[in-house]
Amino acid sequence: MAVAVFLGFATVGSSIGLMMTGAFIIAMAALHPSIAALQVAIVGVRFFGLSRGIFRYGERLISHDVNLRLLADIRVWFYDRLEILAPARLQRYRSGDLLSRMVADVAALENFFVRVLAPSLVAVAILLLMLGVLAAYHELLAAVFAIFYIAAGIGVPWAWQRLGRKAGRQLADHQAALSAALINMLQGLADILIFEQADMRRQHLLALETAWYRRQRRMKWLEAAQNAAMTLLVSLTVAATLAVAVPLVRGDALNGVDMAVIVLGVMAAFEAVMPLPLSWQFWQHTQAAASRLFEIIDAPPAVTDPPDTLPLPASAPHLQFIHLSFGYEDSQPLALHDFNLTLPPGKHVAVIGASGAGKSTLVNL
Repeated sequence: MAVAVFLGFATVGSSIGLMMTGAFIIAMAALHPSIAALQVAIVGVRFFGLSRGIFRYGERLISHDVNLRLLADIRVWFYDRLEILAPARLQRYRSGDLLSRMVADVAALENFFVRVLAPSLVAVAILLLMLGVLAAYHELLAAVFAIFYIAAGIGVPWAWQRLGRKAGRQLADHQAALSAALINMLQGLADILIFEQADMRRQHLLALETAWYRRQRRMKWLEAAQNAAMTLLVSLTVAATLAVAVPLVRGDALNGVDMAVIVLGVMAAFEAVMPLPLSWQFWQHTQAAASRLFEIIDAPPAVTDPPDTLPLPASAPHLQFIHLSFGYEDSQPLALHDFNLTLPPGKHVAVIGASGAGKSTLVNL
């Protein structure tokens, strides 16, 4: 991830370099200089134009490779934690809900590494880079840039987070409910058709889908609003930069060509903060998905193995239950009560009983 963040920083840095060198060539060309005065900038445009694509490709390749490896590890880790909770702690969850958490909620965690962590670190690195570059021209230019850049990188995402927090959590909950209902319907399709409940289940799915669509629509409206706010801040930054730079040019404290370079460099730097409002949205979605995962795996196992197990007997081992009692929930009657069983090696024992008598519980134990 550190390499991916560096490549992301290099990508945006190349964009800034491309805009600044391009602005230098255009502004200098208006003064009709010797071609030799533009040679370095021309080479810079070629370098930054090529390196931007190379760095972006490398960043995408490495970040997604690391992310997919992490997701694979998380899935195995979640299943290992889930296995020790079965069956007692999982009785109150529907199979569709468990499957949705294992697949959809784990998949939602990929947003944290690629769309939350990396863009935030890149934005901080670009801020430091631009402060150093602008301070070399004039400290006031660096101060103006820092104010608007921080407003775009923190203020807009904060407002977005405040307005979209409830909608984001509701969207995750509705999506999970829709997935669980669809899986349960497919798993029980035969019974649904036999009892002629297909229309009712279809209406239930449509109602869940409509609720999910409304939450999605609200999130899209909020996304459009934050995009407009970011665009407005970029324009205000350019206007504020010009308001500071023009007097400096008139007072011979700044070169006119440098003013064009600074303005386009400032505009290009905002590429680093453009993903941040969406990053905060993904952070909310990731938090909701993670909370659904930890809601299950944080539960203590109903049965824990002793730290020191008894050694196997020297002779052929046999299986024995002595006064065994077991229940799934404290509020429910025991599935097995004062049960005794001895199963010597080489012998067969038939366990019979009505449905719910505890046969599967006994086998699981």
